[in-house]
Amino acid sequence: LKEARLPKGVLVGALVRNREVIIPRGETAIEKGDRVIIFSPHNAIKKVEKLFSVAFGYF
Repeated sequence: LKEARLPKGVLVGALVRNREVIIPRGETAIEKGDRVIIFSPHNAIKKVEKLFSVAFGYF
């Protein structure tokens, strides 16, 4: 997560992985299937959605 370029004021509060809640640290990696709990100011929501979306060219 420390390499993620999160917009100002955005915080990853927790990850849910295999029914286990993980409080993330800088070295925590988001894995396929993780559910990400994010706290964001209203004005940053669109940026966060774009950051976590997968583009068609990804595959």
